[in-house]
Amino acid sequence: MKNLLDEIVWCVECLCHHLHGHHKPKHHHRYSVHIRRLHTMNSGIALGGQGTLAAQLLDNGQPIAIPSGSSWAWQATDPSATIAPGTTDPTGGTVVITVPAGDTNQSVTISASTTDPSGAMQVGTLVVPYLPVAQKFTISVTQIA
Repeated sequence: MKNLLDEIVWCVECLCHHLHGHHKPKHHHRYSVHIRRLHTMNSGIALGGQGTLAAQLLDNGQPIAIPSGSSWAWQATDPSATIAPGTTDPTGGTVVITVPAGDTNQSVTISASTTDPSGAMQVGTLVVPYLPVAQKFTISVTQIA
C-alpha cells in the first residue's frame, strides 16, 4: 500500500509542476522557402533578357539562415532558361535567370530547395512570366523640295 501511495504523491507532484509553468511547451517549427523577384525584374523576364531571384528559408514566416553545410539547389521548368549563381551571394540563394530571345514558352516555374534545421528538404516555387521584347521603330523624315 505504501508503494501505491508514494506513486500517487509522485504523480500529483508532477502534475503540480506541470501546471505551475515549470514545463516548457514545445516550439513547433514550420519551415518554408520563399522566392522573390529582385528589383531587376518588374513583372517578368523579357525574352532575350535576364531576371534576378532570391530565395529565403523561413521559420514560421520569419527569415532564418540556412543551416551550416546546406546549400541552395535551383531548377527551371523551361530547359531553354539558364540559371547562374548571383555574384553577391555566397550561399547560392540569389540567381540570375536568362531566357533566350526565341523562347516559345509563356512562362517558367523556378524552384529553389534547401535543407532546414531539422534535416528535411524545403522547396519553394515561383512562376515567372515571359514578357515580349519591346519593339523599336525607326522613322525617317525626308524633306522634298
